Amino acid sequence: MDKDHISKEEFLLELFGMFGRELGDPMQHFTDNPNDIFQFIEDCRINKKPAFISVNPRDAHEKVSGIEKLFFDFDYADKTFVKKLEQRIKDLAKREAVYEKRKVDMQREVSFFMSKLKGKGIIPLVVKTRKGFHVYIYLDKVYTVTDNNEEILKETYYQLQRGFMRDKKGGYKYLDNAVIGDFKRLCRIPTSIHEISGEECYLIENIEGEKITKAKFRGIDDFRLNGLKDEDWLRGVGLAYDEIKKRELAAIKSKEEHKENWEMEHGFVGEIRPCFRRRMEAGEMGHQMRLALELEAYWAEYNTFEKMKELFRCFNDYDGDNPVSSKCRDQIEWFFKTKVPEIKKSRKWKPYRCTTIEDLNWCDKLQCPIYRRRNERNE
Repeated sequence: MDKDHISKEEFLLELFGMFGRELGDPMQHFTDNPNDIFQFIEDCRINKKPAFISVNPRDAHEKVSGIEKLFFDFDYADKTFVKKLEQRIKDLAKREAVYEKRKVDMQREVSFFMSKLKGKGIIPLVVKTRKGFHVYIYLDKVYTVTDNNEEILKETYYQLQRGFMRDKKGGYKYLDNAVIGDFKRLCRIPTSIHEISGEECYLIENIEGEKITKAKFRGIDDFRLNGLKDEDWLRGVGLAYDEIKKRELAAIKSKEEHKENWEMEHGFVGEIRPCFRRRMEAGEMGHQMRLALELEAYWAEYNTFEKMKELFRCFNDYDGDNPVSSKCRDQIEWFFKTKVPEIKKSRKWKPYRCTTIEDLNWCDKLQCPIYRRRNERNE
């Protein structure tokens, strides 16, 4: 073995690393034993299944330890494209010609991507797959965030990947955008056998036109030393915190605007409105309005029988505590037996709109702050 190169077995053990990993065929299972990778690859070969491994290390099933490397997937004919092409072009020879042209274009694109990385002093790990290439950009170590915030980890991963997508005007045509931001992604294990073609996924050194140079195995530390550094990670984390803060502020603004618009258009914003409150304080309310009140109250969190019964205690004819004769109890029981199941099933029963309340002559008009705001806005 050359001093600068290692065996396939040593490479796979280093690829697995000192942390746990998720292996998938595609059903995922967690293991922290690096030696499991060998039997797994062989089992997948025998059973003609894909052999996947998590791009980033895991502490447990579905729990990422940190970010070790970025993953980019280039493919000249994904399943969606193949399906559409088969529908559009029936002639097999013509379809093959399309695939061949896309294959050449994709190789040029990956070659361009690799040259851009080289210009930044980055040596990626590149693997040839059946219909494309997997490109990995390693960090110099496994990074995490101090507060163990998965959202920050995911956004940092996205920001780091996104930085490399700006290098090509118009973007990368053959890059699978689904991998961008997917820090829990699984990928094919290098050296594993494709379940359909029987081809091995092998490491490559370079692409020149249509010529692909196969690479020898070397230690993962080589890719770490020629990968992203601490300052790159910190820049990604900073961008991630900024982006999440921006989204939070936008969400608050959107929620406030939605609440304002909803109040203007509908009136109900999660609490019993003044027109109902005034009649409750007076202790009198007609039968139809009481049914409307039940709906109003239910959506205002009076969503149990006992809560609703306590709300009705304000009425002069309240008899909810009388087990013999109880109009209030009957009304509430009817609502929870008849209307609540429909609400839970379809959510179609909502509080009355202010315009409906106006049409029924229940509205307090200028005495109601909602009515006044709606009028001011319309004016």
